[in-house]
Amino acid sequence: STIKQKGGVINGSSERIYNFQKYYGMLYQSQLAKDCQELGFQMQGLGNGQFDIKGVPQAITDAFSTRSQQIEQQTLDMGYDSRAAKDTAALD
Repeated sequence: STIKQKGGVINGSSERIYNFQKYYGMLYQSQLAKDCQELGFQMQGLGNGQFDIKGVPQAITDAFSTRSQQIEQQTLDMGYDSRAAKDTAALD
């Protein structure tokens, strides 16, 4: 890895990954959705390159989404209920 750049070109591999992390995340999500479809699941888009399996009850999704629960609890503890508060809680 290198922090030197020449003419706006990113030379280090970790810098490239960081610079294109949204792209790589969307690429991963897209391939995952394709693989799930090949296994026979129906997918639905959630926006921002994310997908979900159709027909999974929200109660089940909520039960297995412990990270979301942690973020919600921290925003409640902070006394705020905004997107910015959730972003801060997620970073913490």
